[in-house]
Amino acid sequence: MFSLVLDKVSGLLGERTSAATFLPVLSFIGLALYVSWLAGGGSTAELVAKLTALDLASQLLLSVLVLLFAYIMALLATNNSTTIIQLFEGYIGPWHWLAPLGRSYHKSKSDTVGHEVRYLLYPSDADDVMPTRLGNILKTAETHPRDLYGIEAVIIWPRLLRVVTAEVLAELANARQGIEHSLVISLLASVFGGVSALVLPWTGVSMYFVATVAAPSFVVAGLAYRASLGAAIGYAEIVKSVFDIYRADLLILLGAQAPATNNGERLLWQQLSNSWYRSGPVSIFKRW
Repeated sequence: MFSLVLDKVSGLLGERTSAATFLPVLSFIGLALYVSWLAGGGSTAELVAKLTALDLASQLLLSVLVLLFAYIMALLATNNSTTIIQLFEGYIGPWHWLAPLGRSYHKSKSDTVGHEVRYLLYPSDADDVMPTRLGNILKTAETHPRDLYGIEAVIIWPRLLRVVTAEVLAELANARQGIEHSLVISLLASVFGGVSALVLPWTGVSMYFVATVAAPSFVVAGLAYRASLGAAIGYAEIVKSVFDIYRADLLILLGAQAPATNNGERLLWQQLSNSWYRSGPVSIFKRW
């Protein structure tokens, strides 16, 4: 799962801020509390009256508690961003059991698109097709170096980052954060809409109220997921370019001489991958 090692980008740049995740989480908490109040029979005017009736110290304490809870949730979401990405890739989650159906659909879909679209959206090998659109886009970044150079991206990527410039690392981190933030919004909106659709009918509210709450949530979830796809395409293209441009620099750092032929390069990367994966010896100083 390439999304696991892609997280190395952020680690090299230092601790990521959860500021961009904080606002969606705070909105989620605020909406959840507000809808719960309305479902309990309260009105907006009554809620405003109760809040304004509190003394200044109580208002400050309540605000601090809500903000602190939102910050903790945002921090947890940031620290578990890889898990969230894997969830939308189709590796984990309750819909993991539907993965065969998703793969079958996307295999058929990949056969109907043109070469340029397939390059951006689907891996070249049908066996690598993922059950979700996001999973397939990110999979192209993993399979691109293998298809062209025989590089196992999961093994080589953490080492390749050591020769990448700070500017490229920043581009990678910004692109990844675009994916993460969109998926956090999609996840929060999906949870909010799903819980509302399941729980609110039992509180005695009208179905119109349930639809008013749940439907916009699912729309936001869908739009945020679509936004993550655009960010993922840009991210995958940066990852591909890193392998294209910097793989020779990694060989120089290792003291190896760049092979003169594509077959020689494939053999060298395969030996390096086997060496690092299995901790076996390899001669990288041989002239190919």
